[in-house]
Amino acid sequence: KKEMFDGDIEALVLKHEIETEHVTVRDRMMVVMDLLEQNESVEFMQIFRTAGEADARPTRSVLVATFLAVLELARLSALRIYQGLSERGTPEGAIRVVISTADVYA
Repeated sequence: KKEMFDGDIEALVLKHEIETEHVTVRDRMMVVMDLLEQNESVEFMQIFRTAGEADARPTRSVLVATFLAVLELARLSALRIYQGLSERGTPEGAIRVVISTADVYA
């Protein structure tokens, strides 16, 4: 009876391959800065829409690395993140990201 099950078990074993993707926060920081150097300012969500290759949907690791890159660049004062205020003083509208320059604070 063992011989009868050997072929069946081999047929049932699924081969599962995991593709790893080497994404670094540093690389994503460079991508974000390149995007900001090409545009005066961008909507926060646009950074993630351009995170992937061409029209492909970005992977989870690319999204996470890009988000961490934005946080690190903000911590280093390389970029600023802002949002408009309503008449009542509450945040309103799209969140925007702009590259930090000396004249921004002047």
